[in-house]
Amino acid sequence: MTATTQAKPIILIIGIPDQETAKRITEFGKKRGKKYRYAVLHNTEPVSNLDREIFSYFDIKIICDVASDQAIQRSLDPYREELIAVTVPRAEKYIPWLQRIIPHVPNLKTPTVESLAWATSKIQMRERMQDYDKKTLPRIYDCSECECENTQANRRCYWISYDY
Repeated sequence: MTATTQAKPIILIIGIPDQETAKRITEFGKKRGKKYRYAVLHNTEPVSNLDREIFSYFDIKIICDVASDQAIQRSLDPYREELIAVTVPRAEKYIPWLQRIIPHVPNLKTPTVESLAWATSKIQMRERMQDYDKKTLPRIYDCSECECENTQANRRCYWISYDY
C-alpha cells in the first residue's frame, strides 16, 4: 500500500458495546475528521435487532471464535498492519476475550494478560493490594461450607470482616 492509498488506522473494540457507547465512539471519529476506522470483534453474528444496529455503527465487523488461537490469528491478519489500538467496552465480561487477543497484537501497547487478571479477579486484586499495605484491607474468609445460594450453585462464597 502506498502512502497515498494507505488505509486509515483501525481501533479494535472487543465485544459489543452498548448502543450509546458505540454511537459516541463513532461520533468521535466524525468530529475528528474520521482519521480512524473502527472495528468490532465478536464471537458470533449479532442476533438481536439492537446488536445488529450497534454493529452497523462500525466500519469493520469481525466474527471470530475467541477460544481458538487459529481463528483469532486468521481474523486479525488482514488488519494487523493497520491496528493502532485495542480496547473493550465498559463491561468486564469481555476482559477474558481481550486476554486471549493480546498475544496476537504484540505491536500494540496493551495491559499485560496478568495485570488484567489482577484488575478483574477480586481475590487477585486483594492479594496485590495486600502486598502494598495489609492494614487497608478487610479480612476475607472462604466460607465454602455455608448454605447460601452461591455455594448451592457451585460458586465460591466469601465473608468479609472489617475487624482490623
